[in-house]
Amino acid sequence: MNPKILAFAAVLAVAFAGVCHGAVPEPLVGDWTTSSGSGTSYADPSTGQHGPPNSRQFAYRFNRDGTFEHAALLQSSLYNCAMAFFGYESGTVVFDGLNLKVVPQVATIRSTDTCVAENNYERSGDTSVSEFVWRLEPDPYGDGQVLVLTWPNGFEEIFRRP
Repeated sequence: MNPKILAFAAVLAVAFAGVCHGAVPEPLVGDWTTSSGSGTSYADPSTGQHGPPNSRQFAYRFNRDGTFEHAALLQSSLYNCAMAFFGYESGTVVFDGLNLKVVPQVATIRSTDTCVAENNYERSGDTSVSEFVWRLEPDPYGDGQVLVLTWPNGFEEIFRRP
């Protein structure tokens, strides 16, 4: 990792240590998104209509008062079948230096499937706590910064402002 980024992260950790319990650091307040996807290769031979895309989209909203919202959309299509999964959770977020903990109080999931009826449902979601290490880095593809959330297993997700 770039030494300048590590130094910047260390400065942020010291600046925010002990003052972010119950509040969100100002540079993180607002909306952050990440997404990826591909088009569809299926076209219905009788109508010419294309199937939905394959994609994944995740969004966080961090509020100054220490609350958060998180939404996830996963879409997959194969031939004339399409499945979509939408998840939503909200609750509190705790910052402790560069550690971030999201504590959902409400969570819902909705699944739709055009080919398998039992995959169509809406129910309560998982309210397990998630913990990350966070850092801000310059956006290599544009102006501003990206938010990098690192899972305990080392996987990193990169979020941008919408």
